[in-house]
Amino acid sequence: MQSQNSQDKLNQDAKNIPNNTVQVSEAAATEEVQPAQASVDINEKEKSADTTNEGSQAKAESNPYVDQAKEISKTYLDFLINTIKTPYQTSRTLTNQKAEIINSIITILLLAFFMPLYSYAVARNIGSIFFTPTIWDFIILPFFLMLLYLGLAIGVKFGVVQLMKVKHSYLTLLNRYASLLIIPTAIIIVANLIFLLGGYQFSLALMTLAITLIAIASILTIFTTRSEKQQQAGIDLYYAILILLVGIALILWLLGDNIFNQFLF
Repeated sequence: MQSQNSQDKLNQDAKNIPNNTVQVSEAAATEEVQPAQASVDINEKEKSADTTNEGSQAKAESNPYVDQAKEISKTYLDFLINTIKTPYQTSRTLTNQKAEIINSIITILLLAFFMPLYSYAVARNIGSIFFTPTIWDFIILPFFLMLLYLGLAIGVKFGVVQLMKVKHSYLTLLNRYASLLIIPTAIIIVANLIFLLGGYQFSLALMTLAITLIAIASILTIFTTRSEKQQQAGIDLYYAILILLVGIALILWLLGDNIFNQFLF
């Protein structure tokens, strides 16, 4: 009887061995999965951190065009302040550097835009009863005509300087002339604002002053080259200015009434 019971117990233990083996295997597999899952979680966190760092770095790295625009604005503002303080002396120091050319182009574009804008505002104010001024006739077309006029005027100055036997490039004269146009350009911008606020007579006085300064700027551009002129070489300064005035008058005659209507000299 005891022998029979022992045999049954052995059989029962033999049956339990596979179950215990399965449980041990499952526990081991679970232990292996947990470190692997932890490793996956760590990798995902590292990737998320890398993505965040890349996003922060991308935000830190701004658009190169924006940076360039900021740099140009800062350079122009510094140039504007220096020129307003000492316009003639600053003009004499200019050559044909890239930053100076950019500053000159900005000034000329501002002048060519705001002077027709003033004429357009005046035409809308006093001419609305008789006619309707158009943007093309009073802003866009005069804008390009002014750019043409200024380009030709600088060309006349360049020719006069060559007759004076002074070695200057076209771009140098462009920079010197444009620097002398900064103050009249600023006055024209202020005149536009005052006109919009209702100060019609005061704005007209400012425009008259600005036009006078534009005329003076043409002559002063020649004066900026005087110190570099050899005493006995080239034409006399008096005749240089006379040729300049005749050349400007010829340009105005060729371009017609559109330029005269914008009070250009």
